[in-house]
Amino acid sequence: MGAGCTDGSACTENDACDDFGDCVGDDIDCDDSNACTIDTCNAGSGCQSTPDVGAPCDDGIECTIDACDASGACIGDDSNCPDIVELVGEINNDLPICQDTGADEIDTPLMVCDVYAQFLSANDVLTSVAFADISTTSPSGFFQHSFVGNTPPGCALIGAFPAVACDSFVTLANECNEGSDATATDPDFNINPDDPDNPLDWFNEGGRVFGGWFNSVPGNGQSVPNADLRILVARLSVPAGFSVSGTLDALVKINGELPIVVLADLFFECAGGGTECNEACPTDVNGDNNTGPADLAALLGCWGPVTGGACVCLDANSDGVIGPNDLAVLLGAWGACP
Repeated sequence: MGAGCTDGSACTENDACDDFGDCVGDDIDCDDSNACTIDTCNAGSGCQSTPDVGAPCDDGIECTIDACDASGACIGDDSNCPDIVELVGEINNDLPICQDTGADEIDTPLMVCDVYAQFLSANDVLTSVAFADISTTSPSGFFQHSFVGNTPPGCALIGAFPAVACDSFVTLANECNEGSDATATDPDFNINPDDPDNPLDWFNEGGRVFGGWFNSVPGNGQSVPNADLRILVARLSVPAGFSVSGTLDALVKINGELPIVVLADLFFECAGGGTECNEACPTDVNGDNNTGPADLAALLGCWGPVTGGACVCLDANSDGVIGPNDLAVLLGAWGACP
């Protein structure tokens, strides 16, 4: 018993004689870990894998309808997938008021970053945004006008106070809110899942935006791509010279129909100058060829450890900290650049 032998089958291993004098072996495992094959064993030739054509499978893409093909591969039909190309961060140069330090509440020129979901089809609907995680290199965070909250400002309010257009907000399609016009209903904010009684601080002092937002009146025409096949999802303004970037999930209805498809971790960035300093006049961080109040405001906003962006340019002694020495250099350079 237990003596070595050969049972003549390619489908067994560890062959040995049993108590009855028969040569038996353990069945080998022919599983090739491919859901698109039928795995069998032939005593003469061993393991065989045959494509299971038409069998359901999973290609890892949520919106595709998947089936196995004749090669044993899992192939997804993407006809049910949304025609979204990407998330786009675009610097808005059509709001000169945002660079006017004489305008109401604007004490430093701003970079205005408009964030769009770019589509290929006008038939899809962006129902909501979820799991947004957006940040800025600006130590002072996002610009918030005192007249406005976290959703689009009123169109009439912008007419009366143009600087309100520079406010940071989240939205689905609207740049301003018509108030009584149902087609301009602001998106609602999700509550804080960890503490429902204390809503999330969407634009906090740390320069981060978390959470999600959605259209409270889905049938009002919002959330449908415009003539450029894109939907505005946020306007984020920060001092010039700093950057904004982040990710979010887009929840989309294909051709306006259920089920909702989730496009996760879409990325965007608006680069606000980074470390590209004006070598001839490094204290001019807003690019107006002058060292003045806007640059001083930027330095004071950078006070402390250098975090990137314009703060790098203002760190005159390169010690990694914005402090009294850097303030003295800026004040010494006050006026027109050489």
